[in-house]
Amino acid sequence: MKIPGQFSVTINSYQHTEGRTRIYRQPIELPEADAIRHAELCELGETQTFTDAEKAEFDALEQRMLGDYKDEEREAATVFVLVDRDGRLEISSAYLPAQSRTGSNPGTGDDEVEKVTPKAPITQAGIEDLRRIERLALQTRMISQPELALDLLAFQLWTETPSFTGPFNIRAEEQLSLPEAANSVTVDKRVTGEDDEPVTPSLEDFDAAFDAFIAKGKKHRNQVLTTLLARTMNAPFASASNRALLRRLNVTPRAIWTPTAECLFNACRSEALDSIWRELVVTEEREDQMERFAKLKVGEKRKELEKLFNDASTQEALGLSRAEVAAIDSWLPEVMKGEAA
Repeated sequence: MKIPGQFSVTINSYQHTEGRTRIYRQPIELPEADAIRHAELCELGETQTFTDAEKAEFDALEQRMLGDYKDEEREAATVFVLVDRDGRLEISSAYLPAQSRTGSNPGTGDDEVEKVTPKAPITQAGIEDLRRIERLALQTRMISQPELALDLLAFQLWTETPSFTGPFNIRAEEQLSLPEAANSVTVDKRVTGEDDEPVTPSLEDFDAAFDAFIAKGKKHRNQVLTTLLARTMNAPFASASNRALLRRLNVTPRAIWTPTAECLFNACRSEALDSIWRELVVTEEREDQMERFAKLKVGEKRKELEKLFNDASTQEALGLSRAEVAAIDSWLPEVMKGEAA
């Protein structure tokens, strides 16, 4: 349905975003007076709870800073509304429709006919999960690079690079890195903060707390800063600088992640599963394996691939060589290959 002055709204699943282009608001800078007021409210919120009026004023300023969409984008874009299994209503970001390709079809008598755009091999939800794994791998590697983290921070501040294009989210907002199936990744608790010691110095004890922190030395200071900066890192796909860092630091998501059905294969269609099996298992001597695998139900294919990646006895039963096992251990989905080293 179409709401006047709004995006068109469709009730459907997230799979309908495949092939579409996500659009974003164009951020704006507040006028000087409003920017000063925003800074005052930010400082106030650090020490006390907003009144209802202050919260409404702060939220209004934050909303203005987000900017808006272009008129032509509002006219063409669509948002998707989903009712999840618990009955909660979820609304997607705005997407432009997929670009349809046209061509001549003399058999129909029409000059132009629309061709059906093929579906992507992995669902959008699956791709977003893989992106989280990429970011988690980069954060894990960055934690052991304190001097580089400081250099990057200094460079970003010096060049006044905005947080949405620089290596770090300077607002120090921790970024979601755990995929939906967190049991498929090896999580460094320094990234998640699970083992953080509580730090709650009162304003009255500030000098004592600050002196105690300094007394721990620069190594401790650097590691604290590096850890907190790593938690704010933008996703690799959101920033060209972070994609370059993946290559510069020789980061591979496979250092912390092994594909499973829950954390990849369930998001893959049958043709994509066949492609993975063909790439990693099938040779001239094992051509029968492709025929056997292709006949399986999609659920069975996902289970077989999970065993291929996680069960040494399965690899041995297939007669895989050391080189083939190494290829499995380093394998990445296509959506990751362009950004990992």
